[in-house]
Amino acid sequence: MAAFAAFALGAHAADDNTATFEDVTLGTDTLLDVTSGSSFTSGNFVFDYSYDSSWGTKSGFIVSGKKATNFVDYTTAYNSCVDHGYDGSNNFAVYYPSYGTASSITAKDGSAQTISGFYGAVNTYVQNSILKGDNYAKAFTTGSWLRLDVIGTKADDSVDTLSFYLADYRSTDEAAHYYLKDWTWFDLSALGEVKSITFAFDGSDKGDYGLNTPTYVLVDNYDGSYDGTSAKAQNADRTTATSIATVFRREDNVNAPVYNLAGQRVGRDYKGVVIKNGRKYIQ
Repeated sequence: MAAFAAFALGAHAADDNTATFEDVTLGTDTLLDVTSGSSFTSGNFVFDYSYDSSWGTKSGFIVSGKKATNFVDYTTAYNSCVDHGYDGSNNFAVYYPSYGTASSITAKDGSAQTISGFYGAVNTYVQNSILKGDNYAKAFTTGSWLRLDVIGTKADDSVDTLSFYLADYRSTDEAAHYYLKDWTWFDLSALGEVKSITFAFDGSDKGDYGLNTPTYVLVDNYDGSYDGTSAKAQNADRTTATSIATVFRREDNVNAPVYNLAGQRVGRDYKGVVIKNGRKYIQ
């Protein structure tokens, strides 16, 4: 069942190794400029991102200082359901899957280490899709679910995965239905020592091109510590999973044609949800 608890602002101080994203300089109420480079650092960690200058699209880990909690359309995808980062901070990261290989989190020195966890929640785009549905996704009803898979790669290149529900409406008791609209602790310690972390998503609402539900998750205080009062993300048993929906092959063609959801080929000036390499993407 869902278990949510309020957190006290200012209750937890992170050490210098924790990625709080407060050490990433942003303008007021803006996003990280990702038009150049491919990663940024916060605390002891490197976070990957991607930017396609031809299409003006970004993916991977993007630092956000957005305070608005409203949803308009996909252009507000970097708004949080809460008006601040964890513990009342200004900045947080938003993850959206990349083409090619999934964007990763690694230690600055490349070493393998045990990651304690992070605080996470959904963004306003996911929240709106869960509660109301949209042109592409169904509103959640009994039986619906959205899952985050946290994949740890070890020093010998073997992998282990922990899975968590971002939204769980599987119970026949509607009172038990929930989604993570508040900062919630994701415990990753069971992965042991890993040299990198990547994220993937799965869920109940799927179409010909993968998940219809938007695939975003908020991240803050990566490798921080649990404050003892916040809710903890529920582990998913993954028995309902049919695939990991957003781990992509390196051979994806970056020059592949792009289509709208009506199957019409579109150009660079087209705005909205498009299909490229067989999956949906926001342009």
